[in-house]
This record gives sequence, structure tokens and C-alpha cells, in this order.
Amino acid sequence: MFPPTTKILIIDDALAMRIAIKNALKKLGFTRFEEADSGNSGFKALEAAQSTPEPVELVLSDYTMPDGDGMELLQKVRADARFATLPLIIISPDMEKSLIIEFVRAGASNFMPKPFDEVDLKARLDATYERLHPSPSST
Repeated sequence: MFPPTTKILIIDDALAMRIAIKNALKKLGFTRFEEADSGNSGFKALEAAQSTPEPVELVLSDYTMPDGDGMELLQKVRADARFATLPLIIISPDMEKSLIIEFVRAGASNFMPKPFDEVDLKARLDATYERLHPSPSST
């Protein structure tokens, strides 16, 4: 699992959803958050945090947002060498197979359906972390 001190950027145009995600993360022990309300503002937050001693280490982003949706954000992030390997999980109520394939091809680290609970969130975080940091016993 990601350490509880992981700095997480939550991007969603709905304030209620950002609060719900943050509350679920807090229940899992996480303590450091940034928030943005669109893909464009999320990318700006990533850039701003990058120049600090505490850069963003994980992004949870909604798919459907005005002013830069999740796919546009993902493409920008993956095209920027500073963020090419940054874990980015897409959250969406639309989890059609074709959309999932599109996100995988674009470089999403994982995806999570809405609505979700702490169990779903923990499972996605654990799977993402394990994919990025395989344990010696799983290789």
C-alpha cells in the first residue's frame, strides 16, 4: 500500500465527490491532500507542487469534467517527462470496456468505478502500488 504520508491530488469538478474521496482516504490513514476542480487546474497543481519539497505522489482524477477531462489530463501528464511514471487512477461511473482500454492505452495506472467505498478504494490503491512496486515473492 502507498504510505500514509503519500501526497495525493484529488481532481473532481464536484466538491461533494472530492470530500467523499478525501474522507475515504482519511479512513485508510492518508493525511496529505491537494484538490483541483478540473483537469486543467489539476495539471497546474501538479506543476506547482513539483517545484516544492513535497511533490504530488499519486493522482485520483474524475473522468468527466469541464475544462479538461480525465483523458486530456492523463495525456498531458504522460507527455510530460516529470510526470511520466506518476500513478494516476481514473474514477468514473462509465466503465465500459472500450473506455477502460482507451485509458490503459493512454497510460492510466488504474481505474475505479463510481460509486465506491473504502474497500474498493483500498483494493485499487493496493493493486496500483503492487503493479508499480512488485514484491519479490510476486515476480
